Amino acid sequence: MTNNTITLSCAGDNGGAVYLTGTSLTFTDNRLNRNTAEKLAGALLIKASTTTVRNNEFVGNVAKTTGGAAYIEGESINIEKNNFTDNHANSLAGAIRWANVN
Repeated sequence: MTNNTITLSCAGDNGGAVYLTGTSLTFTDNRLNRNTAEKLAGALLIKASTTTVRNNEFVGNVAKTTGGAAYIEGESINIEKNNFTDNHANSLAGAIRWANVN
């Protein structure tokens, strides 16, 4: 997923703006602003074996539990050159929560 802007989206469960699953996923050059989720990942939730998250902007996203901006789960996770500003989670990881699943 590349070069998108998503603002003011809301999920009643997880992944306020985007919820992606797959084998190998790349998320680059996106802007996710002021999105909310009732549980995990105010803006972005990814579950994939191999994930790359690069050059994205996450501003003002909120998760009611964990991963204010993002929650990423997988075996190989590469997170680089992203901007996380004013994201919030009520429980854990105001910006990003990742889980390495082996």
